[in-house]
Amino acid sequence: MVDTSLAALMVDGQRRESYRHTELSYFTKMTHFGGKSYEYPLVHRCPWTGHDTLRWSEVWEESDHPGTSQTQNYKVVRSPRNISAKKLEREVCKYLKDERVTVHLDFEDGDYVVINNYSTVHGRTAFTSSERELWRVQLSPPSSNVPWQEAETAAKIRDMQAEAKGA
Repeated sequence: MVDTSLAALMVDGQRRESYRHTELSYFTKMTHFGGKSYEYPLVHRCPWTGHDTLRWSEVWEESDHPGTSQTQNYKVVRSPRNISAKKLEREVCKYLKDERVTVHLDFEDGDYVVINNYSTVHGRTAFTSSERELWRVQLSPPSSNVPWQEAETAAKIRDMQAEAKGA
């Protein structure tokens, strides 16, 4: 999982501002997008915390996940930098895959996780079992991230600011 509020802070101010005005159109055949495309800014504010978040969903094709019928695509609709989708993907992944903003979890049968989907993006590593059950529940509570994440994010921000001053 990625703390996208912290990832957004890693982007320098001028680039973050251009990301705020960069709109992406996402499309999948099923699930959330249901065959429709939706446009989202790359950086936007979490409605509950007020923090900037870096929103991203990587492109993946059927060849990335054999047997799936759920490919995901996007295109850059607007950008003040006139950047290609491939270059943008390389830039954004640099921030979102930084170990300072990621948390890796090992799940066992019966485990579950609850995340704030506005400020956390998630993915998974490969697995071999065809037995997989995934439930999605969507809530819109007027709350921020779980308390440990808020405290951990604040501590990481202070460390990164101190590191930048020392550089």
